[in-house]
Amino acid sequence: MSEKYSHVLVVEDDPDMQETINNILKRDQFLPRFANNGKEMHEQIRQERPFIVLLDLILPDENGLDLARQLRTDYQLPFVIISGKDDVIDKVVGLEIGADDYITKPFHARELIARLHTVIRRLKNDTPPPAQETAAVGDGIRIGDWTLDQTRQVLQKDDGNPVNLTTHEFKVLDALVGSAGKILSRDRIIDIVSGRDWMPYDRSVDVVIGKLRKKLDDDPTCPVYIKTVRNAGYSFVAKIKKT
Repeated sequence: MSEKYSHVLVVEDDPDMQETINNILKRDQFLPRFANNGKEMHEQIRQERPFIVLLDLILPDENGLDLARQLRTDYQLPFVIISGKDDVIDKVVGLEIGADDYITKPFHARELIARLHTVIRRLKNDTPPPAQETAAVGDGIRIGDWTLDQTRQVLQKDDGNPVNLTTHEFKVLDALVGSAGKILSRDRIIDIVSGRDWMPYDRSVDVVIGKLRKKLDDDPTCPVYIKTVRNAGYSFVAKIKKT
């Protein structure tokens, strides 16, 4: 592995977990450094910029999600959340902030390494989603009674106020619209949206779909826009027209 991609900053306050992660990373030729809190994280980044950060959400007297926002907005650093919090909402929030992946404790050594290599490959290649599964090119696209502004990432009805979308909501909707009439599995949606591996029983996409339905005023029992295909995934069923 190139030394450029081997520098990992681990923000974790538990000594036993630090030792575990240190051993795992070094066995795979990574060069880990450690920070116990946000202050040390900032100091470590200023001293030597890492390629990627592993961030624990539960830190003493600090909000891990606030640190995640700082990693994305202040430093534009890729980061993977490692947390004992297995709540779907926490995962969705973490991913919406910009996490490249979310790993739940306890984890297997091979899982951590596999996730890291997946993120690194994606960052090195920086490959966009396949053309057939992206929405139509242009600033706006008509979907049913709504116009999707792809530049501002907002929805708007002719007689209504703009409805803002989070980054993940927009990406999921854009993926569905780009494959309108086709069925996209949860695995395929998450791959298009973030490129990360999909974990069995992870229902983050379902949460985002629920939020999109509310914003689209779409009744899941009689869907006009997003249809659930049992044991298969989701399909966008509304008419689409370029604007």
